[in-house]
Formats: sequence, structure tokens, C-alpha cells
Amino acid sequence: ILETGSQLNLLDMETRKKSLLIDKIPKSVQFSTDSQKILLEIENNYLISNLSGQLSQYVRAEKAVFHPQNSNIVFYLKDKTIFQNEEQTTLENIKDFTVDRNAIYYLDGSGSIFKNNLSLTAQEKISDHSLEKNSDYHLMASNNNVFLKEDSAFYFFHSGSLQKEKQEAKQWEFSPDNKKICFLNGHEIWVMFLEEKKEQFFKQAGEKYLLIRLSEKINNISWLNSDYLVFNTGDKIKIAEIDDRDKINVIDLIDLPETKISFQQKLFILSKNILYTSSLNL
Repeated sequence: ILETGSQLNLLDMETRKKSLLIDKIPKSVQFSTDSQKILLEIENNYLISNLSGQLSQYVRAEKAVFHPQNSNIVFYLKDKTIFQNEEQTTLENIKDFTVDRNAIYYLDGSGSIFKNNLSLTAQEKISDHSLEKNSDYHLMASNNNVFLKEDSAFYFFHSGSLQKEKQEAKQWEFSPDNKKICFLNGHEIWVMFLEEKKEQFFKQAGEKYLLIRLSEKINNISWLNSDYLVFNTGDKIKIAEIDDRDKINVIDLIDLPETKISFQQKLFILSKNILYTSSLNL
């Protein structure tokens, strides 16, 4: 996806062919799991586009997420109620929701967190949380690991209850193997293991450690694979290995001003409206 002026374009990385999707710049962009459809958020309106730019749906909502197994279905949060496409469900008074591979999780206005199947026929209450009146709440889940973000506070659902982490989280991201999560709080990057690790080095499920602490602000992070992270600080883009047995291995990749980074099979670096790509062998 490329933003060019006031247009959103789709770039085929194999053919290098660029095609126009829409004459607006969306607030957020999501691909369906099969990569055949795109969900565009524009001023709290959600548009669904195919790869040819044909728009098929238009809904005003606070949040929208593709069904992870069926790109023809979208879950919406509208007026505190969850919808499946245009059909209203019985899930009301909802503050936030997220979907995993085979489940949907939601937080209601009383602070209860529920897990349900994607057909919404097997609701299970998994936790309670005391809500603050003026706080923002966001749920995140991957491979049955559930996290709750309350403003910048960070909670992990572990051993049957929500446990507050000491570190704040301004950005968080699951690893490609869904066995780890990294979170950024400005000048520090932390890594948490969601499953026990026995190969190379041992980590218990729920164990976390400080990977990087810098005097300069760290702007964003992304996984290169499940063992390496890429992040930028100032004009420098750096790569760090998460193995903490000895000194953390950190290398400076390149110096570029005003960068945004993302990794989707290749490393993408946007600097002053120029897009760079790199294939890294780690």
C-alpha cells in the first residue's frame, strides 16, 4: 500500500506495478487473511475494496475487523454493539473487541472480558477488570494469549486473571510465530515469551526482559522474524537479536531521515516519500 499525495495505491512487489485504490488517504488499512480484500478506515467510515479497487461495502462504525477465516464477513463495533456485516448481534454495551484465529474477545461496559467462537454461540467469561471512567481500552489477542491496554498501562491474561505489567506500552506487536510479544514504551523495548522456550536458550511462559534501553526516543518497532526486531531512533534504523544470553547483538542498518518501517516478507522503509525495500537473510 502506497500513499501518493491524496491517493492510496496498491503496489505489486513482484511486478512493481502500481494501481489506484481510492482518491483518499485512509486512517488505517487492513488486509484480509487471504490477502484478497482490503478494509479502509476513512473518518470512522469503513470501506471494503478488492485488489482492483472495486468498493463493495460502506459502514459507519467505531471499529472493524475481517473474520479471520472468511473475507466475506466483517465484524463491526457500532453504537457499542457488535455487528456481523449488516446483521446486529446480541453483543451489546461493548467497549472494544478483537479477533484471533478461531475466537473473538470483547470487553463490555462493566469490565467483563469474554471469549466466544466466531459463530458467537459459545460465550465464556474469562476475566473482570475495574474500568476507569475516562480511560481508553484496547484488547489484543493472538494464539489464545489476551492483552488489555488501559491508556498506556498493559495487562496480560495469565493463569486465569489479568496481571498488570510494570512497564507501560505505547506500541506492541506479536512475533510471527505468536510465541512472543514486544512492547515499546518510548526509550525501552521489552520482550515477553508467551510459551515456554527450550531451544537455544530457555524462557518460561510469561517471562519478560528488557531488550534495549536508549537515551534517544525509539519511534517504532517491527519483527523481522521471530528472533530479530527492527526499530528506528533518530535517523538510524537498527536491528536487534532477542537472544539475551550475553550482550544483546544490535547493528545499525542504515541512516535515513523521517522514516517509517514495516516488515511484510521484506523490510519496507519510507523516508521523505521514497520507499525502500530490502530482503534480509538473518
